[in-house]
Amino acid sequence: MTIEAAHTPGHRPEHTAFLLRDRRRSEEPWAVLTGDSLFVGEAARPDLAVEPREGAGDLFASLHEKLLALPGEVEVWPGHLGGSMCGGSSLDHKSSSTIGFERDHNPALAIDDRGEFVEKAVATLAEKPPNLERIVALNTGALVSELGTPAPLTPHEVEVAIAEGVLVVDARTFDQFDEAHVPGSISASAHDTGFATKVAKVVPADSELIVIAASDGYEREAAEMLASVGLRTRGYLEGGLTAWRAEERPVERIELIDVSELADRLSDGAAPLVLDVRDDDEWEHGHVPGSVHIPYGELPGHLDELPRDRAIAAICSGGKRSGLAASVLQREGFESVAHVTGGGVGTWERQGRPLERD
Repeated sequence: MTIEAAHTPGHRPEHTAFLLRDRRRSEEPWAVLTGDSLFVGEAARPDLAVEPREGAGDLFASLHEKLLALPGEVEVWPGHLGGSMCGGSSLDHKSSSTIGFERDHNPALAIDDRGEFVEKAVATLAEKPPNLERIVALNTGALVSELGTPAPLTPHEVEVAIAEGVLVVDARTFDQFDEAHVPGSISASAHDTGFATKVAKVVPADSELIVIAASDGYEREAAEMLASVGLRTRGYLEGGLTAWRAEERPVERIELIDVSELADRLSDGAAPLVLDVRDDDEWEHGHVPGSVHIPYGELPGHLDELPRDRAIAAICSGGKRSGLAASVLQREGFESVAHVTGGGVGTWERQGRPLERD
């Protein structure tokens, strides 16, 4: 096996892809690890570490002069799947493809004019990831060779840390969190795509965190993911929530409801406020009539726009972002919060209920 580094700037000036060859079979490459350049169904965004137009021009050259020059049967293994903020909305969840298939079906490769490619790339940029400046500073600073192992903490030590202002991130599933959790913690399942990015959107960049994992051993992986977006983990609750409850410490719960239950409540006199925490384009496509829109990442800065004397039901497209939003609301003192799961707005529409559209 030989590995050949290929300089493919665009996403970052130093970005590199890697060609793989099995020389027992052929001198031709059979796969390319494209990292943050060519994705399945999309290309990387060019604005995270360089001026956007300059990055887009470099990316065009990397795609058309280097990657698309490879044989069509070469396998493509990208660095990100759907949900990553390093690509656009067409980024697929598939883990691999081929150069030939992407050449024929990837919309980002359909534009063969450099100027047109640059204009479209700049015009369709999404919001930047949280903590971007902090991450770039870490990447360009001294080598961090060891992230450090999060310390095991007893329930009492966790309680003391919370009193000192440390934030608790519950990385279990949303169902587990809703059933019972440490008071004041936020819910972001480490099993889901974009775990660390979601957390970084709702906590201050200088936060110190404690992780609660579903099982001992997984907390280090969660801590490493949080470190990748510039967040520091002090430790983890040893023994998880089982240890916390064994000492009869208090827990909080969040009511979990499905779309049908939400519809029933909206028909009552004391209907909850429906808080839609999806992205802007999802909201514009269609939303529950009468709902209020605050993307979950913007929620901490808009809490004063929400009533505290009325029940709030958080909804998204599947229940993950709404679970995080519901936990943020509860942490900030909203007493009557429900988490809508089971498909969210999409299920609402599929069940024949009306949507409002902007």
